[in-house]
Amino acid sequence: MSFHIKDRLDLVDRILEYAIYIYIVFMFLSKGEGIRNILLYGGFGLWLLTIRYRENRFIITRNPVFKVYWIYIASVILSAIFSIDPSYSFRELLSDPLKGTIILCLFSTVLADKLRIERAIWVMFTMLVFTISIGYYSYFAYDLPLMKPDTTLRHAWHNRFAIDLNTLMSFSFALMLHKRNSKALLIFISGVLLWGISALILSSSRAGLVSFFVISLTWVVFSILKKTLLKKYILIIIPVVIIVFVITLLFAPSFVKNRFYRLKNDISTFNSRTSVWKPLMESVKSRPVFGWGYGSRVFKSDIPFQKTKYKRAPVTINESFRNPHNTFLKVLFHQGAFGMFSYVVLIIVFILYLWHPHQIRSDLAGYIIVSSVGILIGTYILQSMVASLSLIDITPILGLGLAAKGLNEDSHS
Repeated sequence: MSFHIKDRLDLVDRILEYAIYIYIVFMFLSKGEGIRNILLYGGFGLWLLTIRYRENRFIITRNPVFKVYWIYIASVILSAIFSIDPSYSFRELLSDPLKGTIILCLFSTVLADKLRIERAIWVMFTMLVFTISIGYYSYFAYDLPLMKPDTTLRHAWHNRFAIDLNTLMSFSFALMLHKRNSKALLIFISGVLLWGISALILSSSRAGLVSFFVISLTWVVFSILKKTLLKKYILIIIPVVIIVFVITLLFAPSFVKNRFYRLKNDISTFNSRTSVWKPLMESVKSRPVFGWGYGSRVFKSDIPFQKTKYKRAPVTINESFRNPHNTFLKVLFHQGAFGMFSYVVLIIVFILYLWHPHQIRSDLAGYIIVSSVGILIGTYILQSMVASLSLIDITPILGLGLAAKGLNEDSHS
């Protein structure tokens, strides 16, 4: 009997589906890089074998978000070509650019199914419970001054912890709204979300809190424009969240409180980040179009800074300056104005493509769209201004948003 891949498409999709679920789990673990690579590369191989039989295969060439994404990838390749260390930069293309592309392709096509995307959000909710639990365990077990995961399974700085919380809480909030007719699930998910908000405050990530408020504001705007019963839930949730904020801050340790009190003083230098940004901007003047080359090692080299008054890389001054602490400036440094422009356009096009409140249905796919837009604005625009995020961070959000958009459009057809 001859083997026809078309006849086995359902089986392949089931394998890819569970590979994505497992990958989502490992997204929020510090260990398991080998497993992540096997899941991505193995899954991508299966996806390529079956792409000609997929009804939504044209998304990668015709969708406006994908079109801009390919332009951004072109900027990455050009930065490698014009790099001060081309061999290193080309090797680095196999990390974030390739993995990010695989994630975007798999998430946007394989998860474009109501049951699959709901299971993916349940996996995210499970990881939210895990992430919060690890945070609280580390906080109390190791008597940390602020909350962050500090275990073998998961270790992250407080700002990364806040990014994870905001991402997972936003999608979990979408799940809560989807399951709001079940009182038990409504209460359970709401309790976990409030627990997560408390953890976010104790992380003392000020950028993370700004991101949280912007994501929340996105939901408020959606509920107002949509004029649905969601407004009732939003009006109930807002005072509850305020109460949780007040209570958590009252019982927070002095270290956490002092970080918020110092906000007015730290804002002038963005908590010393301007010490990184100034030499970066000076170095960009020498390579404004395609940047200095792709890969984090380039920023640690003295070569890009030799023609500036700083002469040496910021990391030689302070070890914490090993990255630009700003995603947009990071792209500008490595990929030049072409890369930064395409990155900004990618985010804008994604938001504009998804954000049509009157067309968004009041179901899980619609709520995922709102979550994705909120995360892009809160985390990948605002928080990105003080944090260096990678392509493999943003592509799962883009992929989920595109998958949900496809389901939302199918519901209208």
